[in-house]
Amino acid sequence: AAACAKLGFELHLILRPEREIDKTDIQGNNLLQRLFGAKVKILDSNDRPAQQAVIAEYADKLRADGRRVYVPRRPDTVDLDVIAYAESALEIVRQCRKAGIAPAYLYTTAYDTTQAGLVLGTKYLESGIHVRGITPIGGPAAERVQRMVEMTNQAAERLGLPIEVSAADFDSD
Repeated sequence: AAACAKLGFELHLILRPEREIDKTDIQGNNLLQRLFGAKVKILDSNDRPAQQAVIAEYADKLRADGRRVYVPRRPDTVDLDVIAYAESALEIVRQCRKAGIAPAYLYTTAYDTTQAGLVLGTKYLESGIHVRGITPIGGPAAERVQRMVEMTNQAAERLGLPIEVSAADFDSD
């Protein structure tokens, strides 16, 4: 939201409530997004396919109004999100090396593109940093890990990196 505000982009967020409190309380990221001018809609349900349908309909409406719309996390471009987090990993490793420290672990309270990108970046650099993902939402861990494997390999392929990851590369609860 801050980057969009700085660049003059209008940000529309259609979010699923991970917790009941997300429907009523404006705090944390939800508060920051609004402070930076994002237009935020919290859906009634945590159903991802329903969310995707609402996003598609809303994007079509914006396009019909003559707007240029970018919808992230589409199957053909989700690896771009992974690449952005891989760049974060590159910066973390660069700063650690410059400071003369060699962390063993990098903990993240996220999964999906965040963890996928961090794994891609740290593995590519052979940093020795073990990425540990603490997943803030429920659902079968094996499905989440498989999704991260696929998007990480998609990102590596887009970048032309000689890397292939497997479920064994992910430490996610």
